[in-house]
Amino acid sequence: TRTEGKALSELSDLAREMGSTTQFSATQAAEGIEFLGMAGFGTQQIMAALPSTLKLAAAAGIELGTSADIASNILSGMRMEVGELDHVVDSLAVTSTGSNTTVLELGEAFANVAPGAAAAGVAFNDTAAALGVLADNAIKGGRGGTALNAAIRTILKPSKEAGELTEQLGLKFFDSAGNMEPLVN
Repeated sequence: TRTEGKALSELSDLAREMGSTTQFSATQAAEGIEFLGMAGFGTQQIMAALPSTLKLAAAAGIELGTSADIASNILSGMRMEVGELDHVVDSLAVTSTGSNTTVLELGEAFANVAPGAAAAGVAFNDTAAALGVLADNAIKGGRGGTALNAAIRTILKPSKEAGELTEQLGLKFFDSAGNMEPLVN
């Protein structure tokens, strides 16, 4: 249809523009567009997300398609909007440079923890920071995400013993409204 043709033209123009104004080729930019499209992004969302995706790939020294895959997975897993991608990219860069992990490992970790963290109301920044702490303690990548997801599940539904120990230690994981407290203070 006419609308699909216009969208294809806009995306082609974007790939060429990114190819001429960044360190990536138009073909690499098209690969990023393809990954974002496979993640369910519409034309306007792709156009908004591609510059941040390029920034992440350049900062992390990874392929553009990989960057697009990681970014789109985190956004969907954490139930975030495309407009929050710049924040995600910045936070991934800060976490990877400030702890013993890489953007690739953070991508693996988020794949395992993002849906559970989002469902529990754990903020993206708290999740990223917790993954950084786990990585500093040699629990990174998919293992870190799985460990954090298990910890969140345990907080939400503790065993009888864990509940008693939590009470004895005076730990509080929820505010007066029943919302989970931030993981990071």
